[in-house]
Amino acid sequence: MLKELHGDNLDVNAFPPPVFSVMQGQFLEYDPEQALLRTRFPVLESWLNPYGMMQGGMLAAAVDNTIGPLSALVAPANVTRQMELKYSQAVTLETGFVTVTARLTDRQGRWLTFSVSRVLPPPIPSR
Repeated sequence: MLKELHGDNLDVNAFPPPVFSVMQGQFLEYDPEQALLRTRFPVLESWLNPYGMMQGGMLAAAVDNTIGPLSALVAPANVTRQMELKYSQAVTLETGFVTVTARLTDRQGRWLTFSVSRVLPPPIPSR
Protein backbone atom coordinates (compact mmCIF):
# COMPACT_ATOMS: atom_id res chain seq x y z
CA MET A 1 0.00 0.00 0.00
CA LEU A 2 2.84 2.38 0.85
CA LYS A 3 4.54 1.61 -2.48
CA GLU A 4 1.35 2.69 -4.30
CA LEU A 5 1.23 5.98 -2.40
CA HIS A 6 4.91 6.90 -2.41
CA GLY A 7 6.37 5.09 -5.44
CA ASP A 8 10.15 5.24 -5.68
CA ASN A 9 10.37 7.51 -2.61
CA LEU A 10 9.67 4.42 -0.54
CA ASP A 11 13.13 3.12 -1.46
CA VAL A 12 14.70 6.31 -0.07
CA ASN A 13 12.71 6.47 3.18
CA ALA A 14 12.51 3.82 5.89
CA PHE A 15 8.96 2.58 6.49
CA PRO A 16 8.38 1.83 9.26
CA PRO A 17 11.16 3.97 10.73
CA PRO A 18 14.01 2.10 12.46
CA VAL A 19 12.91 3.39 15.87
CA PHE A 20 9.60 1.52 15.44
CA SER A 21 11.58 -1.72 15.30
CA VAL A 22 13.87 -0.69 18.18
CA MET A 23 10.76 -0.06 20.30
CA GLN A 24 9.47 -3.51 19.27
CA GLY A 25 6.31 -1.97 17.84
CA GLN A 26 3.59 -4.05 16.21
CA PHE A 27 0.95 -2.94 13.75
CA LEU A 28 -2.41 -4.25 14.92
CA GLU A 29 -4.97 -2.64 12.62
CA TYR A 30 -5.22 -0.25 9.71
CA ASP A 31 -8.61 1.00 8.54
CA PRO A 32 -8.24 3.19 5.43
CA GLU A 33 -11.92 4.22 5.46
CA GLN A 34 -11.63 5.63 8.99
CA ALA A 35 -7.99 6.73 8.48
CA LEU A 36 -7.13 4.80 11.65
CA LEU A 37 -3.99 2.95 12.70
CA ARG A 38 -3.57 0.90 15.88
CA THR A 39 -0.16 -0.14 17.19
CA ARG A 40 1.22 -1.85 20.28
CA PHE A 41 4.48 -1.36 22.17
CA PRO A 42 5.81 -3.41 25.08
CA VAL A 43 6.65 -1.68 28.35
CA LEU A 44 10.35 -2.40 28.88
CA GLU A 45 12.30 -1.99 32.10
CA SER A 46 14.86 0.17 30.29
CA TRP A 47 12.11 2.73 29.60
CA LEU A 48 11.14 3.28 33.24
CA ASN A 49 11.77 6.47 35.18
CA PRO A 50 13.15 6.38 38.75
CA TYR A 51 9.60 5.84 40.07
CA GLY A 52 9.03 2.64 38.10
CA MET A 53 6.74 4.25 35.51
CA MET A 54 7.24 4.39 31.76
CA GLN A 55 9.12 7.58 30.91
CA GLY A 56 6.89 10.20 29.31
CA GLY A 57 9.25 10.56 26.37
CA MET A 58 8.87 6.88 25.56
CA LEU A 59 5.09 7.25 25.60
CA ALA A 60 5.47 10.24 23.28
CA ALA A 61 7.69 8.12 21.01
CA ALA A 62 4.99 5.41 20.90
CA VAL A 63 2.45 8.05 19.89
CA ASP A 64 4.77 9.54 17.25
CA ASN A 65 5.55 6.04 15.95
CA THR A 66 1.84 5.54 15.35
CA ILE A 67 1.04 8.93 13.85
CA GLY A 68 4.08 8.80 11.54
CA PRO A 69 3.16 5.58 9.71
CA LEU A 70 -0.50 6.66 9.55
CA SER A 71 0.47 9.99 8.04
CA ALA A 72 2.53 8.12 5.41
CA LEU A 73 -0.57 6.09 4.56
CA VAL A 74 -2.91 9.07 4.17
CA ALA A 75 -0.73 11.87 2.72
CA PRO A 76 2.51 12.73 0.90
CA ALA A 77 5.75 12.63 2.89
CA ASN A 78 5.50 14.80 6.01
CA VAL A 79 6.88 15.19 9.53
CA THR A 80 5.47 15.85 12.99
CA ARG A 81 5.55 19.60 13.60
CA GLN A 82 3.56 19.85 16.79
CA MET A 83 2.48 17.29 19.36
CA GLU A 84 0.59 17.92 22.57
CA LEU A 85 0.19 15.15 25.13
CA LYS A 86 -1.72 14.80 28.36
CA TYR A 87 -0.56 12.05 30.67
CA SER A 88 -3.42 10.69 32.74
CA GLN A 89 -2.41 7.23 33.94
CA ALA A 90 0.84 5.63 35.08
CA VAL A 91 2.25 2.89 32.89
CA THR A 92 4.33 0.28 34.74
CA LEU A 93 5.96 -3.04 33.87
CA GLU A 94 2.79 -4.75 35.10
CA THR A 95 0.89 -2.95 32.36
CA GLY A 96 2.72 -5.15 29.86
CA PHE A 97 2.20 -3.01 26.78
CA VAL A 98 0.53 0.15 25.52
CA THR A 99 -1.81 0.21 22.56
CA VAL A 100 -1.96 3.48 20.62
CA THR A 101 -4.84 4.29 18.29
CA ALA A 102 -4.34 7.23 15.92
CA ARG A 103 -6.98 8.70 13.64
CA LEU A 104 -6.77 11.45 11.04
CA THR A 105 -9.32 14.02 12.19
CA ASP A 106 -8.70 17.00 9.92
CA ARG A 107 -6.83 17.97 6.76
CA GLN A 108 -6.25 21.60 5.75
CA GLY A 109 -4.02 21.48 2.69
CA ARG A 110 -0.74 19.93 3.83
CA TRP A 111 -1.59 20.42 7.54
CA LEU A 112 -2.88 17.18 9.06
CA THR A 113 -4.46 16.82 12.48
CA PHE A 114 -4.56 13.50 14.30
CA SER A 115 -6.23 12.42 17.50
CA VAL A 116 -4.67 9.68 19.55
CA SER A 117 -5.89 7.51 22.37
CA ARG A 118 -3.95 5.05 24.44
CA VAL A 119 -5.64 1.88 25.56
CA LEU A 120 -4.10 -0.02 28.42
CA PRO A 121 -4.86 -3.70 28.83
CA PRO A 122 -5.65 -4.97 32.33
CA PRO A 123 -2.54 -5.54 34.47
CA ILE A 124 -0.91 -8.95 34.23
CA PRO A 125 -1.77 -10.92 37.41
CA SER A 126 1.20 -11.42 39.69
CA ARG A 127 2.17 -14.98 40.55
